[in-house]
Amino acid sequence: MMHVSTLKPIAELSPTQAQVEFMRFKKALKGKPPERTVRLLCTFANRFIEMQDCGLISESRVGVEEAIYGAALDLGLVDHFGGSRLDDLIQEAIGSAGRPSARALRIIDPAGWQDKPVPVREWIVPDMIPTGTVSLLMGDGGTGKSTLAMQLGIVRALRRHCLSCSWIGAVPTPGRTLYLSAEDDHDELHRRTAAILQQYDASFDQLEDFRPVDLVGEDAVLGELHRNGIIRATALLDLVEEQVDEFQADFVIVDALADAYAGDEINRSQVRQFIGLLKRIGRDYGTTFLCLGHPSLQGMNSGSGTSGSTGWSNSVRSRLYFEHGKGSDGKELEDPDLRQVSRMKANYAKLRVPPVMVRWKDGAFVLEQGAISSLDKIALAEKSKDVFMALLRQFNEQGQNVSPSRSSTYAPKRFASHPKAAGLSAKHLETAMQDLLDRKMITIETFGPPSRERQRLVYVG
Repeated sequence: MMHVSTLKPIAELSPTQAQVEFMRFKKALKGKPPERTVRLLCTFANRFIEMQDCGLISESRVGVEEAIYGAALDLGLVDHFGGSRLDDLIQEAIGSAGRPSARALRIIDPAGWQDKPVPVREWIVPDMIPTGTVSLLMGDGGTGKSTLAMQLGIVRALRRHCLSCSWIGAVPTPGRTLYLSAEDDHDELHRRTAAILQQYDASFDQLEDFRPVDLVGEDAVLGELHRNGIIRATALLDLVEEQVDEFQADFVIVDALADAYAGDEINRSQVRQFIGLLKRIGRDYGTTFLCLGHPSLQGMNSGSGTSGSTGWSNSVRSRLYFEHGKGSDGKELEDPDLRQVSRMKANYAKLRVPPVMVRWKDGAFVLEQGAISSLDKIALAEKSKDVFMALLRQFNEQGQNVSPSRSSTYAPKRFASHPKAAGLSAKHLETAMQDLLDRKMITIETFGPPSRERQRLVYVG
């Protein structure tokens, strides 16, 4: 199949190649979403008019335009966009043929923000991975960064079923994840997924929001170097974009950069262009990218976790470094299962915070016992609410009344002593009760005769 990203520059085409491309272009557009189809159609329109001007194809200018409009009709674009809007798009593309492509500047008038709410910053992982952009997870070989990243994608899928599921003490935003694996094949992905699920007492049928892609042994390049130092998207990146749109993935993990990037690693311009290709998809689809990479020898020795050009770190909004656990003196500890995740760059969060200490356990990473983390508090709060709601529902079904007020039937106290309390204290459950009341997920009901009215908590859901 013909892909726009792999088309030769017009100056390199022979008349035969140009004619074949013109005759077959409609096949390259079939089966794609309308918004993407019209963008590609306009690209071909611009391209074919320029070919016609250069004498590379035999059709007249009118013939080229008729072919473009005919394709738009056959592909249902007229029904989707309307004839007037579609005509404007195609004529704009045709009119710009032969000129350097111009982009409309996204000029902002801040006065338009007056009286409008400030957008809330959104995160894949709070204070670690912001949404809609590109982040890096760097790690020495053999530390387990692939497992750590895969575990994040799986936890995001599990949060549809378990609100308290956490990732190294953090509570990630639930959503759909596409995991591009150029290092681990089908069988290894199966084994790793099984080990991670076991840690969460979960099953494969709960992973409807997680899609691993086996790229082992294939050309896994997403951005490659062309003439004049330009990094262009490959056919594979086109396929990834289509899958992002079809699967509605809001998170894509690229494992790893060494396989996905085919430019000069120490050339800042090329590096920034590659990150720009991913950012463009992020902007168009609201998708976040997490790219895994290996630090350079200098980056390992310095503890910075950097790799090659500073362009990698400068082009992303967040960079995490995963390495073997270290003591307060900065020396690596002898414990082979201890790791740490450090926030090396954080444009939207505090930077100088202690690393998160985690431990390798039976094929997954768990928060190290005694580790202090604000993210862990978030996970604990979510777990407390899950447990409180589950126990309240059970008590309601059994006809056992529990009170919102301190008494012998005080709900947090009763629940804390229950076998299903999962070790949570009455204080944790008390905080959860108030939050659930505020959210109207549970309510207070008055019952009993007027002379002896009492209150009880009722599960709403």
